[in-house]
Amino acid sequence: MKFSGFVLSAVVLASSVSYSNDVAAARITDNGICKAALALTLNKSPRTINAVGLKGPKVLLSLKSKNKDKWEYSCRVNNKTVDLDGRKKRQDAFVDGLITYDVMRGKQKIAVTRDKKASGVTRKTYRFEELR
Repeated sequence: MKFSGFVLSAVVLASSVSYSNDVAAARITDNGICKAALALTLNKSPRTINAVGLKGPKVLLSLKSKNKDKWEYSCRVNNKTVDLDGRKKRQDAFVDGLITYDVMRGKQKIAVTRDKKASGVTRKTYRFEELR
């Protein structure tokens, strides 16, 4: 009786460890969401974008080819929407439009959509690992 109780406890413990690893892997941060939104907007790979810091609830972003410590874009993640702002006025033209996101946890992906009056709707899907 004691042996079967021990085996049952070991099985429950192993399955809970496996579940907690899956849950941790399924999370995406505001940094990742912002990188996906800016990558879609600028038509670049998210790997070329640095999340360089935080300013309150805003994530500060820069392109890796530029000065890594100086932010160029700021991002605020809201409920299913992303607000991007450029540090300079000319950059604001690139980031205007409505940007929404949908996290597909089972697939470890995020779909980002940008609706801009002049150019229409653009949608792209990124894997979580691309956004880390």
